[in-house]
Amino acid sequence: MPLRARWLLPLALGCIIAQNSCMPTEPGPTQTLQRAFDALARRDWQALAEFVDPKALDSPRQESLGLTILMAEQVQAGEDPSGGYNPREVVIADDLAKVGGQRVPGFRNSPSVAELAALSSHDFFVRWCEAVDGSYTQLDPVSERAGLYRRIVGSVTEDRGLAQVLYRREVRGIDMGKLHVGLPGRLAVMPLTLIDKHWRLSFNDDFGWSVDFRPFPRRDFPFPVTHPALPPRVVPPAPNPPSSQRVSARPDPASVVEAAFLAFDRADWTALAGTVDDDELRTFHDRQIAYFASWPAMKNATAKAKLSGVGFVMFSYDDSLPADAIRQVADVTIPGFPSSLPIGKLAGLSAAGFFETWCKAAYGRRIVGLKTNLQRRVLGQVFESDTLAHVLYRTDRWYDVKVMSVRWSRDGLKILFNDDIVWIGDLDLALHFE
Repeated sequence: MPLRARWLLPLALGCIIAQNSCMPTEPGPTQTLQRAFDALARRDWQALAEFVDPKALDSPRQESLGLTILMAEQVQAGEDPSGGYNPREVVIADDLAKVGGQRVPGFRNSPSVAELAALSSHDFFVRWCEAVDGSYTQLDPVSERAGLYRRIVGSVTEDRGLAQVLYRREVRGIDMGKLHVGLPGRLAVMPLTLIDKHWRLSFNDDFGWSVDFRPFPRRDFPFPVTHPALPPRVVPPAPNPPSSQRVSARPDPASVVEAAFLAFDRADWTALAGTVDDDELRTFHDRQIAYFASWPAMKNATAKAKLSGVGFVMFSYDDSLPADAIRQVADVTIPGFPSSLPIGKLAGLSAAGFFETWCKAAYGRRIVGLKTNLQRRVLGQVFESDTLAHVLYRTDRWYDVKVMSVRWSRDGLKILFNDDIVWIGDLDLALHFE
């Protein structure tokens, strides 16, 4: 089990326990990121660029210019601009003779490809921000990013030159034709690097991600573009900081998560269940039973779709089912589970018992050994409130820092699932490759 030096560092936005001693550099990682968020909200792209690691600025230039060149070639060939292969593989200088004079309407004033390529990474980033997050994006509340609510929770210092800042970010999505807003939103992690005594941020899937950037519009798009109305947004107040008793309680969040990792690695599903929040176990049980109950209908729908030449089917199901609905499929068996445990008997198991049975089915196969054999290293913990904390950790195979949340329950601190430990899709993956 990795050793972690524990330091209590009170901040205005949270109480942090990090691995290493506090660094005297000012402003710190959280203050730097907050200033970057403020610049983003003002759409002050020049100021925002000053907070970014200069090396990180090379990424949007390569990816966006590469995409622009690929699309410019398609436009010149009379094709619909879709981009083609990986923009990172494009050698920008080699293509300027062919498409350098092509105007790019996705950027303000429609500069040529050659004019964009002549910009430094810093100046290109400013132009790119104008294109991706300019004021006109406010007309589309789905793609709008600059105006999203963000609240910093706290930070963990990974080493003397690298910090990870945890924050909340507003979520927006379309469901049944309506725009739904989730506040305070999902958790995100922003890495910051210490460069010449100044903290500078890199990019993540919230900030600097260019996957939705389109330098050329689609040709002859058959449907009118309409934007859903933004519903009333009520930003919740920041939670109260944790009490000193909660912060000093043992085992602490990091120790609870480490115990869960150890049980997962040993395939000790009973011990793992003991680390999970009771409400989380019950919700997991109900959702999985509802999912299993939908399998017969899904199989029929998939078979009909194949006969009709449809290669992909979207299927929805409820988060939980009444007893009458479960009785209708009580005798249906699920691949990967013992035939002696059809849906009816699985539904009758306790939440913990069902969880243990599910883990045996999902992780008892070689194909998912990727997860059961991962090396996980805890970086530190952040308290968001008196009842909720988050543990940041790394694995030996995934680049991004991951987060495991921990909630205070009747029996002390218990983990909440993420997409690493007991992700609902792990069972599907195991059965797919069986």
